[in-house]
Amino acid sequence: MSDPKYQVPEEPLRMFTEWFEEAVASDMNLPEAMALATADKQGIPSARMVLMKDFSERGLVFYTNFESRKGRDLEANPRAALVFHWKELKKQVRVEGKVNRLDEGTTDTYFASRPEGSRLGAWASPQSREIPGRET
Repeated sequence: MSDPKYQVPEEPLRMFTEWFEEAVASDMNLPEAMALATADKQGIPSARMVLMKDFSERGLVFYTNFESRKGRDLEANPRAALVFHWKELKKQVRVEGKVNRLDEGTTDTYFASRPEGSRLGAWASPQSREIPGRET
């Protein structure tokens, strides 16, 4: 018989919400950080750390430049997996599934809310490609 404290409830979002709130309250560094894995159209995987910006019954939200590697991967293969690892709490959460784009108004509002330096960097940087330096 499995241990009931490790069983996912019928409403996993409730459990995720409780665990995420616990992670935030613990004052750990970046509890919203998650490893995101995507695969290109040939199935070649790629993983990187991203920040969850929101979550609800519709899913978890993160943002990316559509021209970045993850943006191109998700265009070709709109499925992904992610992992939150909260070492201090001895907990992790895995999520797998289909990824959908948010509407343009939501993404524009988010982009406008970013600090000016972040917006300028996003505009100037050829995403996922090296640039010579900050001067560029």
